[in-house]
Amino acid sequence: MFISLVILWGTINAQKQVPLDTIIEVGSNKGKFIFFNQFDSIQVYCQKGDTRKQDGPYTVIQKDTVSNKWLGSPMYFKNIILFETYTDDNKRKKLVYYSLKSKSFHDFGFQYEHSRNGKYQMDLSYSKLYTKASNENGIKLFLIDPISKEKKLFADFSKYNQFRHEGYYDGKTNFAGIQDVYFFNKKKAYVKLGYNEHGAGYGNFKYFIAQNGNKQEITSKLLPDEIKDTWKPIKNSIINFVSTDQNFIRESFENKDLHIARVLNKNFDVIGNALFMGSITKYGNKIYKRSRGGVMYGINLQHDIIRFYFLKSLTNKDKSVIIPYKFIPELDLAMYKAHQNEKLTKDDIKGLDLYALGILRNSIFAKYNYAFNSEFYQAYFNLFAFYNHSEKKGKRTKNINDKLTDTDKANVALILNAEKKLGN
Repeated sequence: MFISLVILWGTINAQKQVPLDTIIEVGSNKGKFIFFNQFDSIQVYCQKGDTRKQDGPYTVIQKDTVSNKWLGSPMYFKNIILFETYTDDNKRKKLVYYSLKSKSFHDFGFQYEHSRNGKYQMDLSYSKLYTKASNENGIKLFLIDPISKEKKLFADFSKYNQFRHEGYYDGKTNFAGIQDVYFFNKKKAYVKLGYNEHGAGYGNFKYFIAQNGNKQEITSKLLPDEIKDTWKPIKNSIINFVSTDQNFIRESFENKDLHIARVLNKNFDVIGNALFMGSITKYGNKIYKRSRGGVMYGINLQHDIIRFYFLKSLTNKDKSVIIPYKFIPELDLAMYKAHQNEKLTKDDIKGLDLYALGILRNSIFAKYNYAFNSEFYQAYFNLFAFYNHSEKKGKRTKNINDKLTDTDKANVALILNAEKKLGN
């Protein structure tokens, strides 16, 4: 078994190729999707399995001819698509690229090292390549030009290199490192620093906005009120999605006792809460809430802007599927408000299109474990912990009318009226 790359050349609009209210099956007799990406007019599939029998207008590349290894994490830049692969000894990752001009693979030249000093990687926006130096000499973030391969110092965090975990019992100095980076553009980025505890991974995170060489720490902005007075809070904030205009961020915050999702503005001020994306499993008397950090299957990148994301989900029959997910901050805020049994106003739904209004209206039914006929709505709401609950999965129901509150009914009526106006 290997992962093969399938490139579909198209000239029609990506939205028409992959409608937002659709599902894509992950597994088939032709292989299993590992990545599904739309880059301008190019669709890139990474599949686990043999695709030699695939029919259709595809250019099929059976394997990476440079290393004959699996391919993953496609990144699109001008005239090239970068992929991760392994070195021949399977000990280190490296980068190869596929030339859209020559239609062939080549070594890119960067290798992923085990040490934090030599690692070249893709940022959370899936559009920039960076490297970082992180050791006793400092912490430096470099932006890589993927065409020329030149690196440019983006930000220097060396003054934060030896921050320590409060109450760290053995008295040792632990050097910090860069955990995550999200480049909004070539001048502005979100950077997450953390220290390494006994080699077990990063913790005690600090967060920054780096822009034009300046750094602003935003850790206090991201610390929820519920744990501000908690001793040694684990400050684990995660960027999940960014709106198309880059003015809003969907973030999740997790520690041992707290799992919440929030909508932030571009300055990382909290605008409001959102429904937590994840799953809930009950073992005996214990409830475990898990985030959906591993569900990203790809992005829809059009003219260097992420239009929407491809996420892995499940139907109510546990069939694995991929669905397009568009982060719409107004929709997330309205869904949360409706789930708190608060009345929506015209201002809450102003600007939402039929796609978003349909999701909002059906989210009110999903709150009561409604059994949707639509596989898209099944998969969409299974992205969220309130619906993707181990105890609820076998108890979906159509009988929810008696459960709807007066507020629910008023909200549904408001949404239906807005849908009617847009439909005329």
